[in-house]
Amino acid sequence: MENNSKIKLSTNVPDLLTNLQTLITKHKSEGESSPLHALPSVNIPQMEAILPKALALQKEAEELKAKTDAKYRERDNCIEPIAETLRLSKNLLKVINEKNPKVLAEWGFNVSYTTNKKTTKKVTKNKKNPEE
Repeated sequence: MENNSKIKLSTNVPDLLTNLQTLITKHKSEGESSPLHALPSVNIPQMEAILPKALALQKEAEELKAKTDAKYRERDNCIEPIAETLRLSKNLLKVINEKNPKVLAEWGFNVSYTTNKKTTKKVTKNKKNPEE
């Protein structure tokens, strides 16, 4: 029977760190019989030395992300009344300056212009009945 198994490394950093911890533990428990000794480019003691720093940085990053998320939620609580004030102000200024909406740019609003294109219908004469 052919082995068609695939082993995929996670792209998730916490999973990679956990995977490395398990690999180091297994390598150490195997001792001199560990097959990882056959990889000269793999320096397990070096990986073991940088793992605590990577774990600490991961923990710090998660804490900062949690603080950032909390600040965004706090900021979002302020946005609704700000947006409402701007909406009401824009509507009033647009009515007052109906003939010159460019003035709203002086109030900080982004004024864009669109042209109304009239759709023209082609009128074709019926060749069978030229009187139409």
